[in-house]
Amino acid sequence: MASPEERTFSLTDEQAAYIDPMPASSTYGSGIEAVEKWLREEVVGVCDAMHADPGRAIPASHVFAAIRSRHADLLKKSAREPQGRFQP
Repeated sequence: MASPEERTFSLTDEQAAYIDPMPASSTYGSGIEAVEKWLREEVVGVCDAMHADPGRAIPASHVFAAIRSRHADLLKKSAREPQGRFQP
C-alpha cells in the first residue's frame, strides 16, 4: 500500500461546524482524523458501490427538483404561520 500524502483543503463554515466538535465528543485526536475516518468508512464504500452499479445513481436534475419542491413547500408553510417563522 502506498504511503499517504499530506493534503490541505478548506472547509465551508457548515462543514467545519460539523467536523470541529468531533474530537471533543469522541476518540478522534483531531478534525483531520475524523475526516479521514469518515472518508475511509463511509465515502469509499459509497463510491465503490456507485462504480459497481452506476444505475443506482439519481440524476442531479431529479435531486434538484426534489430540493426545489421541498423548499417551496416550506416557504408556503412558513407564509401560513402567524409569526412567519420557518418550521421545518
